[in-house]
Amino acid sequence: PKAHFPNTLLDVISGVRHGGGQAIVMAGLLVLIATPVARVALSDVVFIIARDRLYVAITSVVLLILLISFSVGLVAA
Repeated sequence: PKAHFPNTLLDVISGVRHGGGQAIVMAGLLVLIATPVARVALSDVVFIIARDRLYVAITSVVLLILLISFSVGLVAA
């Protein structure tokens, strides 16, 4: 029997709930990808609170580049 590879976030969540190996691996990859993005977004919030305009600008540009790269990746896929 052919295994179902999770292609969407809902497939991954459902697969993890049912203990699917491929879904668990995909969830791990999603966490690894999301961690640096969350770090940059959190840094941006911290710099906004600290009113450090230079670092707000830098981290905002980095976050924008990350989000654009994900968007381009989704369109290309």
